[in-house]
Amino acid sequence: MTAWCARRAEKAAAIGRIDPRRPALATHPISPAGRDVAEAAAQLHRLHDAAAVLRAHPDYAAPQARTDAILALLRSGRFPLLG
Repeated sequence: MTAWCARRAEKAAAIGRIDPRRPALATHPISPAGRDVAEAAAQLHRLHDAAAVLRAHPDYAAPQARTDAILALLRSGRFPLLG
């Protein structure tokens, strides 16, 4: 676990968002493409970095309708890993 992950996990446990004694995704199956946890974490870090760049650049501001559509999709339950 990276230092960044460790800090996030500690904070999440402290505020009750996760229970370290009952990890929710410990038995989650590997994706059909064979991506493992380390690869998924690396992808998440890359997405986080890309989002930071886009957030910091005003030319990339999305119209409100687009933002609403993305939020609706994330809240739809179709992507539980993002919930």
